Amino acid sequence: MQYLLNTALSEGGACYDKFNACVEDIPNGDQHCKESWGCLMGAKTNAEVNQCKYNATKSAQDQMDKIFDCARTACKDDCSADPNSQACNDCFTGALDPTNGACKAEITTCTNDANPA
Repeated sequence: MQYLLNTALSEGGACYDKFNACVEDIPNGDQHCKESWGCLMGAKTNAEVNQCKYNATKSAQDQMDKIFDCARTACKDDCSADPNSQACNDCFTGALDPTNGACKAEITTCTNDANPA
């Protein structure tokens, strides 16, 4: 489900334009990407995930979106049949590995962002 939702809301997705028109008023905080990403990776509930995103600067939010866009692209084959499958989950976990994952470059860019934008 999460993969389908993220795909629909990603740039070029079926709901992208309508979603962005609705969320232009999402609060932006003052946390840089490194801090926001750490918050996000430790979040246990949807409310915590949302708070991590709201606390992030717009630049940090955009950088985190790039990380998830990368993971969706890397895991397209594993997630297309069943976005809730173990294979999809394992792919996302691997893609988001900051050491060896497919999205290492995007994560590194985010975690090197030590200054709020």
